[in-house]
Amino acid sequence: MALVIEVEDTGIGVAPERRAAIFDTFVQAEATTAGRFGGTGLGLPISARLAELMGGRLVLDDAERLGSRFVLSLPLVPCDEDEALIRIRPTEAASTASLHHSSAVGQHRRILVAEDHDVNQLLIIAMLQQLGYEPSIAADGAEALIMVEAARAKDQPYDLVLMDIQMPIMDGPEATRRLRAKGIGANELPIIALTANAYADDVLACLSAGMQAHLAKPVTLAGLDDVLSQWIRRKSRVDPITAPKTTQPSAKVRALYNVRKGEVLQALADMVRDSQFTDSELSHVAGMLHKLAGTAAMFGEAALGDYARVLELGIVEWSSETRIDQIRSAIDTIREAA
Repeated sequence: MALVIEVEDTGIGVAPERRAAIFDTFVQAEATTAGRFGGTGLGLPISARLAELMGGRLVLDDAERLGSRFVLSLPLVPCDEDEALIRIRPTEAASTASLHHSSAVGQHRRILVAEDHDVNQLLIIAMLQQLGYEPSIAADGAEALIMVEAARAKDQPYDLVLMDIQMPIMDGPEATRRLRAKGIGANELPIIALTANAYADDVLACLSAGMQAHLAKPVTLAGLDDVLSQWIRRKSRVDPITAPKTTQPSAKVRALYNVRKGEVLQALADMVRDSQFTDSELSHVAGMLHKLAGTAAMFGEAALGDYARVLELGIVEWSSETRIDQIRSAIDTIREAA
């Protein structure tokens, strides 16, 4: 049994050659659409992701017509509420019960996500909205500081921060230290670390900076629900908790990741082909490598992420005499791992 919801409008419609791309992040039917009609281009990717999180799908009807028709289908099992919580699938009963009440926990709770990669942003926003939270995005630690202080000044403080560790401008630990130095304690604002590494030293560094827990990538919906529920309910406690289990992202988010990974690989290939090892080009590539390093582990490619991070750091740290040869060797390793 499935619940099918159709939404049809009488607008300008979507040209056939554009239909395959409208669910991609920040893509609109035409480049001029935003200027003429407004919008951010994020609604459809998030809606499609939420449908996937519920086991369904959102599609654009291919039939030629004036306007557009979107079809949402969700699988349903007819049963009483008690059966839904206990008997649908015994192995999922705990998760079902948890997600059943998570919207009550998350209702009107504001979560700030400090994350610099658009793939991770889309994934975590979709999960938070599915759980009933109100997410906001900061692209780096410095922006997170500004947003936290602005929210407090408006008497609309955030209830919790999900803080990525590796970010440009200001990283997660430094942003956390500055927040704590301003007198914003863990009782008021718990901070949960988001990182691809789950090593003891990394976890200790996060906790030492003033964070309360560590959430390893790839992030799962159930794992995110668990850690948020615990810290939203008990903001007066500061005991660290264990990182949840991991899972694979959806096909749509993985496709976006593959696009971003392809852009990095192409940039590396172009740099080697053209022997463009200027400081400006290396700086540009280092920024791309940083994003790949912080994302790859979420898609089961931890080794690729490690190699990308080695090259990112090596661009800065390797001596000028051997840097070019080391960069070429590192690029070969990355291309093989990809």
